[in-house]
Amino acid sequence: MNETPALPYFNHEEETYTIRDISVILFRWWRLAAAAFILILIPALLVIFVMPPLYKATARIEVSRRNTTGEFSIKSGQPSFSSVYRTMDRTEEINTLSELIRKRTIAQTVIDRLDVTGKKLNHIRNFRRYVRAVFVGIKKGLKTAYNETKYFLRLARRPTPEELALVTRTNMVNDVIDRIQIQPVPDSTIVEVGFRSSDPLLAMNMINEIVTIFTSEHVEHRQTRARSFFAKEKEAMAARLRKLEQELDTLRNTTNSYAVKDQRKLLIAALVETQNEHKKTQTEKRTIETRIQTLEKLLTTEPEHITSRSDLDRNPALDAIDEQLLELELERTKKSKSYRQDSDVMRKLRAQIEDTRALRKNLFEKVEGSLTKELNPVYQTLRSELLDLKVDLDSVIVKEAGLAKTINAYRKELAGLGKDGLRIRELERAIKSNEEAYMVYVRNQEQARISENMIFARLADVRIVDMAALPLKPIRPRPKLYALISLVGALFLAFALPFFIHYNDHTLWSERRVGRFLGLSLVAAFPEIKKMKALPPTGQVTNGAPQKDPSNAALSEQAFEAPTNRAIERINLDLPNLKARIVTILGSVAGEGVSTVAWSIARHQAQNPRNRVLYIDANRHASDGNGSSREKTTPGLYTFLQAQDSLERVQQTTHLDNLKTLAIETFEAASRPEITSAQIDQGFQELREHFNYVFVDAAPGMVSPFSLLLAGHSDGTLLVTRSGATQRKVVSNVATQLQKQGAHLLGIVLSKNQRLVPFGRTSRTK
Repeated sequence: MNETPALPYFNHEEETYTIRDISVILFRWWRLAAAAFILILIPALLVIFVMPPLYKATARIEVSRRNTTGEFSIKSGQPSFSSVYRTMDRTEEINTLSELIRKRTIAQTVIDRLDVTGKKLNHIRNFRRYVRAVFVGIKKGLKTAYNETKYFLRLARRPTPEELALVTRTNMVNDVIDRIQIQPVPDSTIVEVGFRSSDPLLAMNMINEIVTIFTSEHVEHRQTRARSFFAKEKEAMAARLRKLEQELDTLRNTTNSYAVKDQRKLLIAALVETQNEHKKTQTEKRTIETRIQTLEKLLTTEPEHITSRSDLDRNPALDAIDEQLLELELERTKKSKSYRQDSDVMRKLRAQIEDTRALRKNLFEKVEGSLTKELNPVYQTLRSELLDLKVDLDSVIVKEAGLAKTINAYRKELAGLGKDGLRIRELERAIKSNEEAYMVYVRNQEQARISENMIFARLADVRIVDMAALPLKPIRPRPKLYALISLVGALFLAFALPFFIHYNDHTLWSERRVGRFLGLSLVAAFPEIKKMKALPPTGQVTNGAPQKDPSNAALSEQAFEAPTNRAIERINLDLPNLKARIVTILGSVAGEGVSTVAWSIARHQAQNPRNRVLYIDANRHASDGNGSSREKTTPGLYTFLQAQDSLERVQQTTHLDNLKTLAIETFEAASRPEITSAQIDQGFQELREHFNYVFVDAAPGMVSPFSLLLAGHSDGTLLVTRSGATQRKVVSNVATQLQKQGAHLLGIVLSKNQRLVPFGRTSRTK
């Protein structure tokens, strides 16, 4: 028996493609590519045709900034400027401007002025409004069904009309804000502000109104509260300072005194310090009095006593039980000295103690307390704080009285030193203090002014350059661009999909894939015959002679002549020195056209009158189309291999004198006879004596061990696989099983036919 070398499995080297390979792949999947092209292009064109238009009206505004980057210094002396403010870059400026224009207040004002509604925003002036209406209706219907389902299942609360109106208003404002687009013009201070809508007139009116409102709000100048406050305080301080200076000049002119003696300096300094302390004490006194008044008001609102209930009190019954238990324990201790433990007295005491303990377990240790009145802790806290404040007030009053006495003493002491000199010194100190306060207010006012101007300097001047005009062309859709994109996408998918399918294709459909994945040679490739006509079923004859279909025979000669010749050449080349050749032809799974290939080769060999050919139909034990097994027929292959009948009785004739057929019987799975290797060898030896070509049409190798056994005892085996249908892993498994059986695998035959009736094949005759 010839041995087949081990099969090399999938080669992991990178697969290279030539132009011819690419063209073969595209030609193989051209229907899929065409379908993908049409399915992408046609819907895309329809979407472009019915897409609602979108117009964009654009206005232009100019934003110019001054290069003011100084910071005012509040130190004494002249204000100084330094470059400490960072200049905003272009991105920050555009983002700030965008947020200012997209304010909700501006959007709400525009909606109210133009009376904008959702219907106006989405208004379409051509037939596409009907398409929009359909989609909006479907969307609203689904949303309504979803909401009603939630309301029905009580998963949500049905909103009130006021809430619905608020939600509608909020959605309208958000929609208007989302439609605003801001984009700077390169290399300029001009910014384009656009508004998108399906109605071009509404888009123009909306954006013009938005930029008008924004510029009017931006140029309004309002003084800050800080600047106004410092200005008023500065004026009051200036008037006070002028009054003090005039009084000082008048006093000096009338007294002609411009200096005081040194002995008065200490008294004056002490008097000023005491007066300041007296003022602080007065301020503290007023603060304490205010707090006392507040606490007294709070005390009038709080009750002095509150009613409360004690959460848990000890159960009095439990206390009585505990006392009784204690007495019993003491009695047991006393009597244990006089009585034995097993006496009746002691047992009775122990029983009483156990009963008392059991009774105690059933009682609650705590019971609900009774209602009691107690002091209000809040009232007590307020009252305690009030008392503390009154004590503090008394101490402050005493301190104030002491300071007042001290001041009076200082003044009496200074009265003898000269009232005019004292007044001059007081005026000088007041003038100096007021001058310092005046300068502080001046610097603060200047600081507020500069800070305010710095804020406006960042986005200083905004003016409208160009109002929006009526947009004549929509920005969407762009039919030419979208059609080009759709065409490119459809072409790309049409070309990519065949290669994707090819990459994920694990079937065998070419000589290259057979050699690459199985390491076997391709014997022949039988084409598909689409116009094949079915022959009369097996067992049917006409006028005592086998039936023949001339159209099928013509198709066989034309389509199968070349692959049949290649298969016969391979058989003769691999089996050159044999007078009789037995070749098993089988597939991996059902429906691979094995019978078509086997009958074509047998019929072609029978065309030569010198050949004696036997066609064994060993694939007839399979079920019918409905899944039920056929009844047992006349004696056939099983009967012959078991030597129960002669070859002349089991073989059948055909329309060719030198072509005989031998069919296999049909048995139930449980009653099918077992054939041994010795019986197969003996039967094949007898066939070699009567025929020089025997072709066995075997059942699929994945489901029939008998077919693998027949292949192992044959001279050669052809493995038929359906091109582009059977997985290569299945074919590889069958090839491996054939190798284990010792079969001589001649190669792979590709067939594009599936379950075809062999042309020219006729029924058996008795």
